[in-house]
Amino acid sequence: SPTTVSTFETSTRVGYCGWVFNLITLKNADVSSMINREIKARGGTAVRNVTINKQMSFVDGLISIVSFGFYVPETITIKGEVVH
Repeated sequence: SPTTVSTFETSTRVGYCGWVFNLITLKNADVSSMINREIKARGGTAVRNVTINKQMSFVDGLISIVSFGFYVPETITIKGEVVH
């Protein structure tokens, strides 16, 4: 059974063009690279119990309104356990 080395939480900002139903990504999150970076930094071999949350803060909502939905910023947060 894998042994937990440590837990991690990392986040990044992303942005979409809202005029096209958020189909055009202006800034993308490379989730795989973010997780691999956490595994390496903690000397693990894998991750488990990973959760990925996407949220829009109040300020993000204001930016979206001011840009008339052209730019829709959000934050992606990844949490999990690094294991051996």
